[in-house]
Amino acid sequence: MVRDMMRYHTRRLTGMKEKVGQARAILKFLSDGSKANSVHGAVMRDQYNRVLKSPDELLFHDDLDDGAEAFLLHEVAEDASRHGLQYLGDADFSRRYLAGYSEEVRATLQRFPESEFMARDQYQDFIDGNGFRRTLLCHDSISLSRQIDLDFVTRFHLLSTTNPVDPDACVTDDSAMEFENQDGSRVTVTNPLLKAAYLCLGRAWPRALSFDELLDGARALLGDRQADDDQRVLTEAMFILACSGEVSFLLSRPFLLKEATVHPQASLLARRQAQTGPLVTNLLHQTVQLEDDRTRDFLQLLDGARTIDQITAEMTEKFGPTIRIDQKDSAGQPAEPLLLSTRESVQRSLAMVGKLGLLVA
Repeated sequence: MVRDMMRYHTRRLTGMKEKVGQARAILKFLSDGSKANSVHGAVMRDQYNRVLKSPDELLFHDDLDDGAEAFLLHEVAEDASRHGLQYLGDADFSRRYLAGYSEEVRATLQRFPESEFMARDQYQDFIDGNGFRRTLLCHDSISLSRQIDLDFVTRFHLLSTTNPVDPDACVTDDSAMEFENQDGSRVTVTNPLLKAAYLCLGRAWPRALSFDELLDGARALLGDRQADDDQRVLTEAMFILACSGEVSFLLSRPFLLKEATVHPQASLLARRQAQTGPLVTNLLHQTVQLEDDRTRDFLQLLDGARTIDQITAEMTEKFGPTIRIDQKDSAGQPAEPLLLSTRESVQRSLAMVGKLGLLVA
């Protein structure tokens, strides 16, 4: 509905910037003009907030493209079947996991037989209001088994941003310890082995750990304390976290580094993207945002040809011997700025770039 409104208003415009600007303007006008206490008004305000936050290129491509036509999942699957393909699933593995739904919804979706898995996902799209789908297809000659073994996680490398909310919490006892992921979701753990495993994953990020590395690392944090059921406990926990999307699983390790080498090198793609904007793609295929223009300039110097001393000298020449870092407190309010020497700033930026998954191995 909102897409039709914006396309109608911008139908005679040709320039991207003008179309995007007018699309936001008309939606603000319509949103402000709608009744706040009506369903329509609530939808309009929600959509205006979405459009306001969308990057220009995304809004232009997804909402204002006259040639784009929407299809339901079953239509895509039926069309694919005429070309020798079959529906495999959503590219987001965690959408298979139904624990977040009510008992009634979960029971209904679970009644779909394996042969009607696509239909189950179609109804799940209806429930979620999922309007942007990433669908996986495969050849129809492949025999699919949709049953997933509990121990599948032991065959992959595991990756997560889990960090303790309280870094001083005790790991070795059964007290509750809370962890937070990059997306803000939180999980509370009491089992010492799992607390240690979550710490290992967070400290390793953006590196991925094999299951055996994770198990050994967790045991090491507990003073090499071992129990007969350690592998089972960790397998069950990682299975749930992988299914829910809290932990990513990869067949092979990403070709990235966490710490900078003598000649640090950032991804060529990220360096090219940083020339035109703050959003870059890291080596985990994620979009990350650089802090400021100075960081974008810094990234250009990480070409693998310069030493850290040379990078420091060039940053000093451009920005001076000291650099001011603006800060915010825990409430998001401006705090006392941090004054760093350029060398300290370079070391800080290298650590940040490594943590963002931008350093090439």
